[in-house]
Formats: sequence, C-alpha cells, structure tokens
Amino acid sequence: MSKTDTATAPVEEKKDNRSRVAEILQGPRKKRKSYVFFALSRELSVEYGSQFEALIKQSFKQLGISRPQNAEELKRGFARQISLMVYDDDFLPADEGLSLLRSMKMRLNESSTPILFLTRDPGRLIENYAKVLAPFQENDDYVDYRKLTNAEIFNRVRVAVTSGNKRRSRRYRTNLDLSYGLLGAEKDYKAKIFDLSMHGAMIRDETGRIFHDAEQLRLSIPLGRWADLADGEYFKISARVRRTFMIGKEAGISFEHLTEEKSLMLARIITSLANAQNTRRPPSLKIG
Repeated sequence: MSKTDTATAPVEEKKDNRSRVAEILQGPRKKRKSYVFFALSRELSVEYGSQFEALIKQSFKQLGISRPQNAEELKRGFARQISLMVYDDDFLPADEGLSLLRSMKMRLNESSTPILFLTRDPGRLIENYAKVLAPFQENDDYVDYRKLTNAEIFNRVRVAVTSGNKRRSRRYRTNLDLSYGLLGAEKDYKAKIFDLSMHGAMIRDETGRIFHDAEQLRLSIPLGRWADLADGEYFKISARVRRTFMIGKEAGISFEHLTEEKSLMLARIITSLANAQNTRRPPSLKIG
C-alpha cells in the first residue's frame, strides 16, 4: 500500500462512521402518506365535494385528500402515493382524462392504483375505457351515480377506499366452459367461468357481448366427470349480474333460486376444484 493510500484510509473510515451516526440520529424514515384523490367536475364538486372530504376525514384519518381542479394539478398529484382515485368522467374530455390516468398507471408500481369512476353515461365510459385502459381493469370500477342515493354513493366510495375495488369473498380460480342466455330469451352465448364460489362466480364472455348490471341469466355448465352426480350432462342454474368490469366483457354474478339439490352439486364441484388446487393438479370439466 502506498503512503497516499495509508493516509486516506483513516479519513474515509471517519466519513463512513459519521454517515452511520447521522443515519442513527435521523431515526427511521417516515412512511409516505397516502391520498384519496377526488377529480370532480364543477357540478359534482359543488354537490358532493365537501361531503366526500368529510367522509375521508371521519372514517380514514390516516389518509390525505387531494381535489385537483384541472389536468395540470391532477398530473402533478401523480407524484404522491394514491390510495384511491375517484374520477368523474366529466372532469376532463374523455381522451385527455383517460390518457392522463393511463400515464399514472404506467408509472413504476402504480399499475394497481384503483380508480372509481363516477359517471352518468356508463356506455360511453366503457367504450372509451376499453380503448385506453383495458389492461388495468382488474382494479378499476364505476358507479352510475344517477341511479344511486347519496348514501349509496358515499358507501361505494367507503368500500373502494377499504378494499381497493377488490373482491372480498373467497373464490376458486378455474377455467370452466359455460353457455349462458338472458332469462326469457332463446339465444345462447359462449363464456368462461374464471373463478367460482358457493354464492357466485366471475364470468368472461367470448362472443363480444357486453354484460349489464342486474341482468338475469340462465347458465349451463358442462359437467364432464361429474355427470353421474346430476340428471344430465349439464348443470343448469340461474344467476343475476351484480357487477360488470370496466370493458363489459367480464361480470360478477350471484346464483339465485338454488335448490338443495343444486347447492349440493355446486358444493361437489367447488370441493373438487379446491382439492385439485391443493394438490396442484389443474382442474378440468371437459366432456370426454
């Protein structure tokens, strides 16, 4: 080692020690505060803005509140940690607003930031959303506020803050073939069940049809290896659409008018799926 190296080593060591002491004195870094954003049009800001603020302050005291007034303020807010984005689709022109939200989703670690859209035209929102934000639909949802009471709107915001728009009930992942039709109509459509519970399921249409809230459906599920447990090769059941995902091709449904026999059959299917997942065997309901 040269004389120069020998001379500089103690100096560098002292700097390292000072840095470590400084870190200790600073203590633990504060956790970034999370915010609920309310991007509201002037009309909704007047009608609901102060009440939304009161809801968050009373029920979620750990969260901050941001109410951007224009596109530039909204964009600057993306630097914050966002717990929930409540977005009125009249806040900005559709193309500009959804493009800004996409830029938020594209930021590092922000793709799962949930958005709750407030709309009075779900059809227009779904059409525009599908063009820009379809890859992120799992964590996004919408409310047609014209059809809800104020109490229902506030409760929907409360649930969204708590759950991040995620489903709470336990469901079993699967990939079951399904045909469905509207109650009272003869036409059938092809679909898939991609998760399933005793009370309902998530289904995905494969024909291009769009689901609508409160639709009553008749379902027909090929039983395959469970056919000997029922009267026929198909398990037929009725359901109601409870929730539609943003682009309309996926829906959450609840089963209705379950007889004891149908409940038992459903329990057998779910038990088989659960056992297959526990043993890491992919479940199957294919005929033949």
